[in-house]
Amino acid sequence: MSLITPEWQQQYAAKAAASMESRGGTVQTDTEYTLLLAEPLVTLLEKAKALSGRMAEGFVQKDPFQGLSNARPVRAFSALTIQAKRGECPEWA
Repeated sequence: MSLITPEWQQQYAAKAAASMESRGGTVQTDTEYTLLLAEPLVTLLEKAKALSGRMAEGFVQKDPFQGLSNARPVRAFSALTIQAKRGECPEWA
């Protein structure tokens, strides 16, 4: 397949026969933040963004920065302060 379509990746084959029917349900928010605890404040927001987003399967939205903000507000605010001093204010945070 890669000879015909160079951008083809083998992982596409795994979902080739998956149902295309629509599904409904409630989206849950996963606020697990422990991976952010060891992250330096300078890169904390970048790491939080990388860990965030909608899961490919299921109805789960990952938002570790929300979890950190709720459980460790001083750490979250410190990371925001560092970014603000650099002139960067991510809207998502």
